[in-house]
Amino acid sequence: MHRGRARNNTQATHERDYQLKDEDVRAASRGAVELGLARALASARQTVAMRLVEEVDADGEVSVELVAKEAGIDVEVARRIVAGRLRTPVASCADFLNSDHSTAGMPCAVSFLLCFACRNAVATGRDLPRIAYLHQALESLPSAATPAVAAADGATHHARIGDFLTTYTTTDARPQLVAAVADSERELIHAMLERRLDP
Repeated sequence: MHRGRARNNTQATHERDYQLKDEDVRAASRGAVELGLARALASARQTVAMRLVEEVDADGEVSVELVAKEAGIDVEVARRIVAGRLRTPVASCADFLNSDHSTAGMPCAVSFLLCFACRNAVATGRDLPRIAYLHQALESLPSAATPAVAAADGATHHARIGDFLTTYTTTDARPQLVAAVADSERELIHAMLERRLDP
């Protein structure tokens, strides 16, 4: 079998029907594929996922320095996060003018659901109840759209929020988190889901 470029087939046919079935080619490619997947995963974790930081030190006191260190942000920004001055419906925003989803230097102008895919989003323990409630609310939303359209539109957001909760909470803890959400916070989550908070 010829292992170079395709001779009597298209390159795609050559790769799919010959090279991918060749055990030697598969073995030689394994390291490169694993390295590529590991790099993609590391990049996603660094640039796509919202971060959760603990806001208390060993004595149970709010620690600006700990938030700054764990989130990799300036102490003054951490101070504003701890004070609740940078809160969104789902977390806090460390840099409203440099969103991953808007033009640099301009105020962020996307749905708060995209906070879960933004490196500027910093959640603390006080945000977990709202996030758990948001996840539950997404699961119970009726859709006026066809199932395929609804799935395409909401599946990515649902998956991100689910991954966040799986990473930072347990299934058993979530009902307690949801129960801790105040009525005003529930209303805020529903306003967000109804797109009433979008810019």
